Amino acid sequence: MAVEQLMHEDFTRFLHRLQSYCAYRERCTQEVMQKMERSGVPEQWRLELLRRLRMEGYVDDARYAEVFARSRFRYHRWGRRKIADALRQKGISRALIRAALGEIDDEGYRKVLEELAREHLEGATSPEAILRTYRYLYQKGYEPELIREVLATLEDD
Repeated sequence: MAVEQLMHEDFTRFLHRLQSYCAYRERCTQEVMQKMERSGVPEQWRLELLRRLRMEGYVDDARYAEVFARSRFRYHRWGRRKIADALRQKGISRALIRAALGEIDDEGYRKVLEELAREHLEGATSPEAILRTYRYLYQKGYEPELIREVLATLEDD
């Protein structure tokens, strides 16, 4: 009975630590599993701990994907490609990625792309400046055809 009591206390301690970890900011399943591995959580407890965290609302990959996409677009001004790649690396499913990217307003997306292009061009319209700006916007994760469209519009101005 004493060993079983100690195991229950350890399980509860790990659960509380993981709850605190997840309450600090949104976490995806992959991050929580990595945290359990680093923290020395016995392998046989990991799935049950994850199930409990999901049941209590601490881990929700759909919510994580939406928050991640929104914050990377709003604060870092990443494009959809870069956001999708980052979410894929976090183990988020294609369906959840698609849903999260769908939350980004098309009009606002294009407006941010235009702002980035203007800022990067700084009034220059030489072919080299256009190419540099294209590469910059591509690296930020914007779609090639949309970049070309925006740059063509700015060249006409």
